[in-house]
Amino acid sequence: MAEQIVVLAVHLLESLHTSEKLSLLDAAPNEGDFRRLCRVDVEKIIGRRLKIREFSAARLLEAASSDLKYLTQAQIAYTFYWNSDYPPLLRETYEPPFVLYYRGHLPEPSLPLMAIVGTRRPTGVALRTTFELAAEFGLSGIAVVSGLARGVDSAAHRGNIHGGGKTVAVLGSGIDTIYPSSNRRLAEAILDSGGMICSEFAPGVPPLKYHFPGRNRIISGLSRGVVVTEAPAGSGALITADFCLEQGRDLYVHEQGLSGVNAEGCRTLAENGAPVISSARQVLADWFGGTECATSDAQTRSNCGPRDRSELDFGTLNESEDTGKALADLMRQELNGTIKRQYGAYFRSSDLWQIRRSTPC
Repeated sequence: MAEQIVVLAVHLLESLHTSEKLSLLDAAPNEGDFRRLCRVDVEKIIGRRLKIREFSAARLLEAASSDLKYLTQAQIAYTFYWNSDYPPLLRETYEPPFVLYYRGHLPEPSLPLMAIVGTRRPTGVALRTTFELAAEFGLSGIAVVSGLARGVDSAAHRGNIHGGGKTVAVLGSGIDTIYPSSNRRLAEAILDSGGMICSEFAPGVPPLKYHFPGRNRIISGLSRGVVVTEAPAGSGALITADFCLEQGRDLYVHEQGLSGVNAEGCRTLAENGAPVISSARQVLADWFGGTECATSDAQTRSNCGPRDRSELDFGTLNESEDTGKALADLMRQELNGTIKRQYGAYFRSSDLWQIRRSTPC
């Protein structure tokens, strides 16, 4: 078993692929062996020339030691590629993170995740659509994954939290840096709701531009599917869509993203075969054959969604009750506007209005 400090030191060699890091770790699993490595040794182990100007095992170990102390003091968790708690779908990808740093709780491996992505400069319609779609997934027991960026990402996280989901944010910086800083309160809300913030980058690493394509591969890698709600040509969300297809995930586009000033990216995806959806129920039907809740346990499924928030609980009808009368009453309320069926459940209109009012704009 390799020593933790050596694993963190190897991980700091960002130019190495995961397979190369594993080879290096096999060759030098303890601190003494790693400290004796020189550049020539590393190049022989990985079978190619290093792309960095200088290699110093001692400096890497010093930096890893500093990181380890900080992670302990800041109560930041981390998991390695070979650990049992490492997200299983992410491990299956072509280039999984060697180390995943995180705050909060790792997602339940038995439940699928859905990524929702889009432009940082969305239209008001796209913001509302994203928020409501993410809330619907939350009510169905599905956590939404996104990148904590402005625009669609932020709406996806907020909507999923509102629906009771344990949303996951993937950073393009070190786990100790929330970018943009305006989303710090959102990051706190993600953790307070039982979600997770994660990154493959060591503490102190800034949010550099070239980090974000790699961040996008993790967003799709964690997820069973990806929905693009609005994306103009050249949007980073389309990079996530490409990774989604490469990783064998399900790619969808939202029907609201097919028109308007930011529609070119979504239209191209739809023209190339991506299914067009208008609700989370369509995705769940695709995944579970019509089941509207992700959980398989009957008791858990009966509690799917945050009934203590805004969803109406009409109870369970049995054979002794007048089912027809109850259904007719629901229909009357829906026709007169008192309640509305949305997100796969009945809501009071006043509560649904609060959901829409809370949609970021």
